[in-house]
Amino acid sequence: MSSHITPDHPRWLQKLAELRRRYGAGLVWAVLFAALWLPGMGLTLLLSVPLGVAPGTAALLGGVGSLLCAMAASALVLGLADPLDRAMRLLGRQGTLDPATGVCDRRHFLHAAEREMSAARRYQRPCALVLLQLDHFAQIQGRFGQRCGELLLRSLAESAQAQLRQPDLLARFDDDRFIVLLPDTDPLGALDVAERLRERTERLGFEWQGQILQCTASLGVAALQEQHVALQQLVQATEAALREAMSAGRNCVRADADLLPSRPRVIKG
Repeated sequence: MSSHITPDHPRWLQKLAELRRRYGAGLVWAVLFAALWLPGMGLTLLLSVPLGVAPGTAALLGGVGSLLCAMAASALVLGLADPLDRAMRLLGRQGTLDPATGVCDRRHFLHAAEREMSAARRYQRPCALVLLQLDHFAQIQGRFGQRCGELLLRSLAESAQAQLRQPDLLARFDDDRFIVLLPDTDPLGALDVAERLRERTERLGFEWQGQILQCTASLGVAALQEQHVALQQLVQATEAALREAMSAGRNCVRADADLLPSRPRVIKG
């Protein structure tokens, strides 16, 4: 979490929030309590000598007073750490998002996809990628402006996200392309997702300054195969399928050559 530290809070409080998240509030409270109660008890006994207070009475009063103070101080400090912990969590999540579209950025996606690919291999689970490119985005942005292009991409991202399951991961891959990680999804399931995304984009109905812009998308699909030793190979297979979709006239889905070798790999738009 050190890369997401907020400069507006003291470092000791940031560290406390991190310890609270790692070890739990109960253990942190107990350590704080002991750290506050023991010095308070010792200070009371030291002051009892010049004040002429009997050791037994001093120990009783000091114990009760230190107990109450330690409990109150511990609760106060943990109370401050709780909202800071939530803020640090939120800040950490924001650091993984593409600011223009609100979905994951490429770096976070690749990190998550590496983990999922390793797990899929280990447990022999299916896994697939879908790469979506908005057709003629450069012309749309050139004609209507950068702000229009940004809002169109955000609208497309929101529309695509609504079609996906909770475990699926949508990310902005580069300027006008989005990539989807589909855990536990076989090739036919991945093709179905891609076609639904294509249809959803076609019906997007994005409005800009009173004008409805008709949008389409081209999509490439690839599933994890034995020859995909690294994630980059799976991504390259998806990119190759996307290039075929664009060469076929756009607004369609194309599958990697190894996705369904015994079936036609063309889905018409």
